[in-house]
Amino acid sequence: MSCNPCNPRPAGAVTGEPIASQLQNFISAFYGDVQVTENSDGSYTWTLPCDLNNAIVDWPAEDGEGTACMFARMLSDLANIALGFNASVLVNARTYCVIRNVPYAGRIEAASWKTNSGTATFSVKINSTVVTGLSALSATSTEATATATALNVFGVGDDLVFTLSAASSPVDFDLTLNIRRLPS
Repeated sequence: MSCNPCNPRPAGAVTGEPIASQLQNFISAFYGDVQVTENSDGSYTWTLPCDLNNAIVDWPAEDGEGTACMFARMLSDLANIALGFNASVLVNARTYCVIRNVPYAGRIEAASWKTNSGTATFSVKINSTVVTGLSALSATSTEATATATALNVFGVGDDLVFTLSAASSPVDFDLTLNIRRLPS
C-alpha cells in the first residue's frame, strides 16, 4: 500500500469513522477480546485472551518489546534452520544425503563439522553443484566452520548432499548445515 500524504484516508476506509472506532476494530481483530482494567493509580492494564509471553514456547516477548516486533523476531528465528548429519563410520568416497527433496526453498549460509577420530575430506553440494566456500573441507577431531559464499541457494525438491573424496578411518562424523529458509 502506498502512502499519499494528500489523502489521509487509506483505500477502503469508511468515510467519517472515528479514529477511536478504527483503533478498536484493529485491536479486536489483532488481539481478540481484550479486557481493560483501571488500576487504583489511574493507569490501565490490558489483559489479552492469550498470554503472548507463554503462548509461544521459546519466544517470549522481551522487556519493552511490542507484539509486532516480537512476531518479526520470531519469524526471523524460524527462518534459520540447522540440519544435522551423523555417521558412525564413513567408509567409501561417495555422495551422502543430508536431506532429500527439501520441502522449502532456502540458502545454505554456513557449515560446521568434526569427527571423534580420523579424518575426512568432503564438499557440500546442492544436487550435484558444489557450494562455493564449502568445498574440499577437512574434518578432524577439532570442530571447524566455513561460510558459504555463492551457489548456495536451493529450491523446493532439491537435495542437500556432501561428497566424501578422501577418508582415513573417520569415526562419528558430524556435519551441521546452517540454512535460512526463503519464500517458496
